[in-house]
Parts: sequence; C-alpha cells; structure tokens
Amino acid sequence: MKSVRYLGLSRYVAGITLLPFCLLALAVSAEEGKWYEKSFEEILNSRVVTATRTESSLKNAPGVVTVFSGEEIQLMGLKSLKEVLERTTGFFINRQLNGATVGSRGYIADTDQFLLLIDGHNMNSIIDKGMGDQFLFPNLEYVSRIEIIRGPGSTLWGSDAALGIIHVITKTGADIDGAKVTYNYSKENRESHLNLLFGTEIAEDTNIMASFTAASSEGFEPKSNISGEAFPLVVGNWDEIKDSYEFYAKAQVGKFVFKARAYESIISRPYLDFDPVTWLPVHNGVNVYNRRNHFYLDVTHTNDINEKLSVESRLFMDNLDRTQELISPKLDKSATMGQESEASQENALGIEIITRWQALDNLFFMLGYRGVETALSPWTYELHYSINATSQTGAGEVYQYVVPAENDVSQAIFAEYEWAIIPNTLTLLMGARVDDNNLREDETIFLPRLAVNWHIDNNWGTKYSYNTGYIRPGVGVGFLGQHQYNASIGKPIVGATESQEVSSHDLQLSFMSQKSVTNLNFYYNTIKKPFQIIYDDAAVINGEQVVVFYTNIEQTDTYGLELESKYIFDEVWDTYFSLSKVFSAKTKSMTGTSNGYSYDLNSTAFARGGFTADGDMQGFPNLMLHAGVNFHMMDNLASNLHFRYWDEMEVRKPFSTNGELLELDPQLFVDFNITYTEIAGSGVDLSFYVKNVLDNDDAGVYLFLWDNVWQAQGRRVGASFAYKF
Repeated sequence: MKSVRYLGLSRYVAGITLLPFCLLALAVSAEEGKWYEKSFEEILNSRVVTATRTESSLKNAPGVVTVFSGEEIQLMGLKSLKEVLERTTGFFINRQLNGATVGSRGYIADTDQFLLLIDGHNMNSIIDKGMGDQFLFPNLEYVSRIEIIRGPGSTLWGSDAALGIIHVITKTGADIDGAKVTYNYSKENRESHLNLLFGTEIAEDTNIMASFTAASSEGFEPKSNISGEAFPLVVGNWDEIKDSYEFYAKAQVGKFVFKARAYESIISRPYLDFDPVTWLPVHNGVNVYNRRNHFYLDVTHTNDINEKLSVESRLFMDNLDRTQELISPKLDKSATMGQESEASQENALGIEIITRWQALDNLFFMLGYRGVETALSPWTYELHYSINATSQTGAGEVYQYVVPAENDVSQAIFAEYEWAIIPNTLTLLMGARVDDNNLREDETIFLPRLAVNWHIDNNWGTKYSYNTGYIRPGVGVGFLGQHQYNASIGKPIVGATESQEVSSHDLQLSFMSQKSVTNLNFYYNTIKKPFQIIYDDAAVINGEQVVVFYTNIEQTDTYGLELESKYIFDEVWDTYFSLSKVFSAKTKSMTGTSNGYSYDLNSTAFARGGFTADGDMQGFPNLMLHAGVNFHMMDNLASNLHFRYWDEMEVRKPFSTNGELLELDPQLFVDFNITYTEIAGSGVDLSFYVKNVLDNDDAGVYLFLWDNVWQAQGRRVGASFAYKF
C-alpha cells in the first residue's frame, strides 16, 4: 500500500480539459500567420559546436544532443537553466541536504558530474561541487541557444563532463541590435529579476554585447513530513535568492573574441541538523546560504592560415571565492549566530590551442592542447556560536581545519579524426584524450571516443557512439586526496581516493519527414569507482581510527531508452513529445574494499540513501514523459502548454531495518505560457505564465537517509515585461 497520498487529477480534469478549448476559441478570432520559417531538414542541418568542438550539423553530431533555441525558451516561458533541464529528455532535478542536484539516465549526482559551459568557458570548479547551484539563477535573456549533451564528453572537454554537458551559447551584438530591458516577477515566491541587455554591430567583423541581471526570490517552504513518519520537519525555504547578480560581456574585434563575466549568487536551503545523542533537531528554522563569487576573462583568437587550416588560441583566467554554508539567524533580532564552512578561493590561469585541418574534402583532423594551473587557497571550516536559548546553540565555540594552499596543474592533448567514407551517407569519427594532473590524481589517463553515422536515405538515419567521461575527486569528495586531520572531532577525515571512470554506448535511430522528426535512443552507461558518501565515523584503516566521508565503490550501470518526436499540424499548431525509461540502474555490489576500507552500503545511513537493499539506485523516476503543444495565433502571439510526468520512483522507508520501500505516487506537472511580442509594432514584449498549474506540491519531503530530498514547488503565477529601444 502506498503511504503517500497522491491528489489525483479528478479535481483538475475539467480545468485542464478546458485549456485547449480556450486556446481554440482564441484561434477563431486570430489572424492566420506563417510562423514556421524553417523546415526540419534546415534545423537538423543547423550548426552545433559542443559535440565536436567544431561546427557540425545537428544530424551529424556524434552522441545525443538536445538544442533549445532562444525562441523556444521564450515561447515556453523558461526563466532559468533549472527549468530548461526539467524539460530535457532524461533529466531530473532533485535535491540533497546541501542543495539542488541534477540527475540523468538513472543517476542522481552532485553537480560536479555535469559540465556547465558559457560560450565554451568551463564554469565548474575544483573546490566547489562542480557547477554548484548556478543553474538556479535566471540568466537566459541573452541566450542564443543551449546545447545539452546526454552522456559523457570528457574526450573533448576534460574532467567534469561525465554524465552530461550543458552549453549556454550567447547572442552576438548583431543578434541583439539595440538595448532591451526585461523585468520578470512571480507572485508566490516573490521572485523577480531585472535584465539590461545591449548589443550592436559596429562593422562586419566587429560587434559587442553586454548583459546585466539582478535577481532575488523568497523561495518556497517544504511541505509535510515523510509519509506520516514521526520525523521532524525541515523548516526554512528552498531556493531563496538574496540579491544575486550577473554581468556578462562579449566583444568580437576581427579575429579576436573577448569575454568577461562577474557573478555572485547567494542561494539558500533549509537547515536541519541533529543532536547525535537525542536525534532532535538543532538550529531548525534557519536557512543555509551558499555564496559563490566568480569572475573570469577569456580571450580567443582564430587564425585562418588558409582555406583548409586554422588555429584557435585561447587565454583565460578565473577567480572563484565561495562559502559553501553561511547560516543567518531567523529566530529574533537579538540572535547573533553565524557559521561559515568550507570557505575557500581558487585562481586559475589557462591556455588552449586547437588546430583544425580539412586534409581532404572527406577527411578532417583536429588536434588540441589545454593546460590549466589553479592556485587553491587554504580551505577553512569555522563555526561561531553565541548564547541564545531559542537557537539551541553552544557558546563561544570556534574550530577549523585547513587544506593547505596548493597548485593544481592539469594538462591534456586531445585529437579527433573524421572520415566521410561515403560523402553525405556514412561517416566515421574517432577521438582520444591524454590527460594528466599533479594534485588530485598523480596519474595520466587515456580517454577514447568512437562514432559511426549512417544516413540510410532521405528519411531514415542511424548513429552509434561510444563516449567516455572522467571525474577527479575534488575537495568536496576527496579532500584533494589528502589525509586531513579534523581538530573538532579528533580524527582524520578520509575521502575518495580514485577518479570516476564513465563510459556510454548510444544507439540512435532517426526518422524525418516534411512535418515530423523522431529519434529513438538506446543507451548503456557504466561508472567505475563512483564516489559514494558514507560518513562512517567509526572506521579503522591501517589501525588508525578515521572518519570515512566519501569512498569509491565498485561500479554502477544503467541502461534504458529515450524517445523524442515533434510534429507540425499546420502553420498554427505543432506538438512535441518525449519519453525516457530507465530499465535498470544498479550497483554491481553493495560491499567491497576501497583504500583499505571495507564498506557495506546497507550499514550507514548516508549510503542507504542512495540504494535499496538489493543495490538498485533510488531517488530517480524510472519513467518520465514530456508532452506539449505550441499554438501560434499570430506571427507575434503564441502560447505553450506543457505536461511533465514522472513515475516509478522508490525510496527506502525511513528508519526501516529490513529495507522496506516507499513507492512514490506518479506526479504530473502542467505549465502554461503565453507570449505577445512587438505589440502593435512597438518594442514591447509581454508574457504571462503559470508554473505547476495543478499546484502539485503534496508529495512532501523525502529525506532518503540522508542523501536525497525531493520537493516540488507549488503553483506560481508570473509575468514578464520587456521593452526594446
């Protein structure tokens, strides 16, 4: 019997049924206008860059690529990368106690498993959890398109590109052609963001763009407890954004492209800590604020030596200052409690050189070098508590542990060879990367790649790709591979000591006609030596008592299918549909030995949060559906109705000693957006949206002992106003 009650569709069927008819009524009075200016063939031949680091057509790109254009993002009313990922086939946004996470193809992982790029610049870090929570921040006003790779891509992009790549490609000054101000506000969470955008083309090869975004949000409060269990609630708000901002500028001057970004985000999560003796909540009712301050400069020069040979050179520097946890009081005005943990800095300086050579009309070579030196500041952990009866804190307690300042040096050589065996019909691609690091892992690695693309005829095509990924243990999971002594608990803390190795097999079958396009993907993913949180504070390694924070387990495997389809009815209506089904997501063994430590994933609460007793990975819906309809009433008036559904998600029952499972009921989310651009020939754009029309937030909070949390935000109603000068 399911212990979580799902408020079914019965109360909402009438409302959902009426929505299309309301749209149809509008269509009767609307002028018919041609909206679809490109055929599917033109779209599939459009250029993408993430899959090969060289412009290639979408249909020829190896691997599985999803592209959201800026126009689609506007039509769907998407306000952040989080919302884009929630609509990407096979992706699922989940939560952990330390913040939001990203999941794909059966895996729920910290964000260091996914690589975030902005115009080719790596946004991940060593000391933070990969890209952190940047995907929660609204920064889509300047987006030209977003390319998403499902599966690993480390051969071209290096460590962090293990489970996927999210590449934000921005507009040029010519695309913007003027100044634009956009203001967005949603009522329930009081989220607002203001964007100022400017761009101009000074000459044919000279243009400039600049964007500034300021955002804030009160977030949302989690609802009920875990399925009626006697378990304390998490009190506080998820996704509160405090006075965050982003500035981004890009300029092209001849063969040079200059990019600069300054970004600060302060994003919250509820804070719930437990007394280890009484298991009662401590500090409950306050929020933890994760602060990330990032600045970088990036200069790229392209030298076209001749029609066949070009050299691209990049110099870049990054400065990242972050505080993983900052607790501010929400108790009363007299409270002075505060905490900073894992505060640190990193400063990176890098160079990248890529040579591209079209040796023959059907033969292409690429050879690249990337070197990055990152200076890591001492990494500190501090607590400062004052006496306050209502906060249940101690008095005058201060302690810290430090990871010494080090320089992390990574160097890599990567190459690709593409041979059109039968031009426009059969193509073979092979690639490899040799990657070396001096600090996190004193080992040189080899990452191969293979893809075969066969266009059977004008309608049918198929492609197979084998890709590899790699994740070196960062500070968050491996403490840079060092044996760190923690004075607060009197024991060393040990983390993961080996890197994750990822491989993926993808087989895609495609069909395209004049009005439709359909892709069917089969995948098989393997992670060797994956990172797994354990937190065993009674571990003994080589006769020494230690705390095992993370460890490497043996192997996890997932396989499944993904189906995507789009269909055009006429110039007014078009629809899209996607399905992702995970057939299996399982660890090879629940027991094993890593770095002298014998683990049993059923023996510690944190590890149990990731797996069932039999080794199935949990916290990810094994079935997800997306369906939507776009209705173009006029050239400049359109609406989008989107359905998002997931099912087949199981978690362990809290405190169960026999591995009893809770089966979460199916969840359906409905979003609606209507956009009216250039109203009456002016520069005014308006949009109105409703997120989660069904107000489906009754699923409650799930602490999967203690690793994962799932919580939906309730209905949000909002509007966006833009004016172009």
